[in-house]
Amino acid sequence: MAEILHSGGIKESTMDLFRDNPNPMWIYDAETLKFLDVNQAAVDIYGWSHEEFLSMSILDIRPESDRESVTIVAKELGVRRSTGPWRHRYKDGSERLVKITSHGVIWNSHSARAVTVFDITESARSTEVLRMSEAELRALTDKLPVALLYVDAQGKCRRANRAFGDWFNISQEEIIQHDFEFFIHRGDGQQYEADVRRAWSLALQGEAANFEKSILIHNRKRNIEATYTPDYDAEGNVHGVIVLLHDITERRMLEDQFRHAQKMEAIGRLAGGIAHDFNNILSVINGYSHLLKQELEDRQRLERMAVEIHRAGERAARLTQQLLAFSRKQVSQPRIVLIDDLVREDETMLRRLVGDEIEINLQLESRGAYIKIDPHRFSQVLLNLAVNARDAMHRGGTLTIKTSAEYHNVIVSVQDTGCGMTQEVREKLFEPFFTTKAEGKGTGLGLATVYGILREAGGSIAVKSAEGNGSTFILTLPIARNTEIPEMEQRSADSSSRGSETILLIEDDANVRYLLAHTLKNSGYNVIEAADGAEGLAIARQMLPVIDAVVSDALMPKLNGQEVIAELRNLRPELKAMLVSGHSDAGLEDFADRASVAFLYKPVPPETLIAELRRLLDAAPLIGSDIAQG
Repeated sequence: MAEILHSGGIKESTMDLFRDNPNPMWIYDAETLKFLDVNQAAVDIYGWSHEEFLSMSILDIRPESDRESVTIVAKELGVRRSTGPWRHRYKDGSERLVKITSHGVIWNSHSARAVTVFDITESARSTEVLRMSEAELRALTDKLPVALLYVDAQGKCRRANRAFGDWFNISQEEIIQHDFEFFIHRGDGQQYEADVRRAWSLALQGEAANFEKSILIHNRKRNIEATYTPDYDAEGNVHGVIVLLHDITERRMLEDQFRHAQKMEAIGRLAGGIAHDFNNILSVINGYSHLLKQELEDRQRLERMAVEIHRAGERAARLTQQLLAFSRKQVSQPRIVLIDDLVREDETMLRRLVGDEIEINLQLESRGAYIKIDPHRFSQVLLNLAVNARDAMHRGGTLTIKTSAEYHNVIVSVQDTGCGMTQEVREKLFEPFFTTKAEGKGTGLGLATVYGILREAGGSIAVKSAEGNGSTFILTLPIARNTEIPEMEQRSADSSSRGSETILLIEDDANVRYLLAHTLKNSGYNVIEAADGAEGLAIARQMLPVIDAVVSDALMPKLNGQEVIAELRNLRPELKAMLVSGHSDAGLEDFADRASVAFLYKPVPPETLIAELRRLLDAAPLIGSDIAQG
């Protein structure tokens, strides 16, 4: 039942509470919504006088947009009601958020409502700030690339980000229904659980902890780094634990690849060092066996022995070439050539290599595409791939070599019908010294060499294979930009390589020096010998006008060949020079004018030395690396 109030003072105690209340209060007519009375707090806070209030209705203190809803609510109110928040307008035009409580009263025999107003502007603002803060925090954590879980000190899950839910295939609403124990069993067994419990215990004691383990995420095994960080309350007690799970699978894979690359580089340096020492030995073996062949031409039995020594030396020389190509430091002399022509030129060699039981099928469809590569090295690529194909086709088969041009690349595929490879073999295929052949049957450098040659030429190699279904190696090489005229040097068979010029020969290995001097003298040249760079420089300074060319070992103690030639060309810029070396670090990098400086790798066949020296002296263009590498 409504209270009975009137201005005459009935229920005077109630009227005292009305007048003295620190919160704004008023009484309005339930039908007309007119103010019937207001207390002093309403006058003080809203700004209108008592008389102004009595000339207004409750709609006058509401924004225009709220008036319709106010009218509806005012007419539907029951005996006692609390509503809000509402917007109230003050006399100065400002607005505040309020909540109101109201109840029905009888005022001078009229149905009315008594209202008490509570200003909630600041609390609402704080609530909105908190809501926005919560939304921003949620947006921030949901965008993190790590899974985040917050667990209180009692082990109850309180909050998780989107990644955590995605990883464990559980909604965020479900997460907070679980204790942390539920997620301990989502790893890869007892060791994972032990690590989690240890980290959890340390975090509850105030010490951060982390570990690495594998877990199943979407049924895939992933490496994760878990970090447990304690969260403290205002008194410094551990209030909860922040769990961060970071997927480091790709990072670990990159680290493994980097370590593998470092290992490859170290092996490459080792290969270059071995090749240096071995090439000096081969220079002696091949040089003396060549001299023996010439001296024993009329003694067949001994000549045959010399021939076999020379063949063994050549096979060893090819091995050092593979080592140097693998180390990616061997001097390369690329030319612009037709890819189809390169394959055709090697066809005869490949047919002899694979034998009669294997058919070679060439499908050359590159439409005249040029590439820039060292032809000798490309032959090395085909040779190694053909040897692998032959060994994979024990009972014969077909070796298909296709060429095509796609966009800016030439594609060369080498396909066999052999036994194929397992996944484990494919993963290690291009590693140096890895071989599936029996002991003594392979060096394990063939495909590592192929990989290095193609990479040096700006290309790549991929393989498709399965057990019982053969293998296909796919070579990708960039099409040459300059396709004007292929550099097909034609060698004149009847051109003489003999000469009568004076040559300064600098070589620190006495046996190699003897062989080079003997070869030069036999071809008519006058030879001045020096045992090291310092001696060669001293001799040259005295006899420079009569010296026509310098042939020098590239790397020597005290003073190397490059330094000697650079010094002499300061005195005589047009001086012709030839560097000879068995080391992978030697090269022509210090010489801008390379037209008058040649480079040969040891062991140097005598005919190659003489032919290249003749071209150098005659200022003819240098021939390709097929001569330079013998």
